Amino acid sequence: QYSLNYHRFALDTLSVVEIWRRRAGLDNFGEAFGDRVAAAARWLHAMTQPTTGDAPNLGANDGANLLPLTSAAFRDHRPAVQLACHLFCDIRAYDVGPWDDALTWLGLSGSSNREPLQNQLLFDDGGYAIMRHSDAMAMLRYPRFRFRPSQADALHLDLWHEGQNLLRDGGSYSYNTDQKWIDYFGGVETHNTIQFDGAEQMPRLSRFLLGDWLQTEAMGRVRDGFFAAYRHPRGAHHRREFTLTDHLRVVDAIGGFTQEARMRWRLSPGAWRVEENVVTNDAHRLIIKTKGRALITLIEGWESRHYHEKTRLPVVEVVIPQPCTIVTEYRWSP
Repeated sequence: QYSLNYHRFALDTLSVVEIWRRRAGLDNFGEAFGDRVAAAARWLHAMTQPTTGDAPNLGANDGANLLPLTSAAFRDHRPAVQLACHLFCDIRAYDVGPWDDALTWLGLSGSSNREPLQNQLLFDDGGYAIMRHSDAMAMLRYPRFRFRPSQADALHLDLWHEGQNLLRDGGSYSYNTDQKWIDYFGGVETHNTIQFDGAEQMPRLSRFLLGDWLQTEAMGRVRDGFFAAYRHPRGAHHRREFTLTDHLRVVDAIGGFTQEARMRWRLSPGAWRVEENVVTNDAHRLIIKTKGRALITLIEGWESRHYHEKTRLPVVEVVIPQPCTIVTEYRWSP
């Protein structure tokens, strides 16, 4: 399973090796190697919020931090991004700040070139589509599993505004805990997607591996966003399209299930309430529209932002008994 924490660990490792190579006066590792590491640096740059350094809680998180050379919090990825972008892309990801301390400790001056983030980014090899608009970012995760998936996160959607995570991934919590927590944090319940007939998206084969891997049936760009779709071996199908402007709009087309579909939106902690088809904390509103019957409730869930730490958060559950199209809007301003 691809993991943002593992990605940062690998990137920091490669940064250290590159620094050693340069100081030893050795030949570089080749153009293909450089291109791949540069792509890895740009991936983490694309995922990271420039104002807070936080990023989507993707995949396993074991708390590893290879280069604690700054005062930044563990979830602040800007030091790793700044260092790797300097070494492998010859760009400065961010203006001068505390995240430059690693460069100072390692005797690096830092690049003066800036490369702005694109508004639409597609990382199809891994199955990630990113859309930015002003201070907001949305990320769609679609199934492109190539090696040992351990998270049932097909068509999960993350939403960020002004560096804050509004719609969240649950994380992974712990490698060594009760089976119920391994199933929960690795399962569909901890992701902003749709569950069909009470079943998991993929069966668990072991603590670190899921089987019967889902495959993307279609995907592509739309104006101001992306779409992706998959069909489950049991017959259920899900197409999700999202657009990001001054608000987030998600259109889910579902069918092929026998009893019910259950859509979840994992909210940031706060005093949320349900008012007919609107879930609100007064400042923000989640609006859910569907033809036919739908039951909207607010329940309590769990998330893990750091290894072996779990906290409560509100979760919107929408139960739909028939095939339909669901339109969800998240508005963070009046």
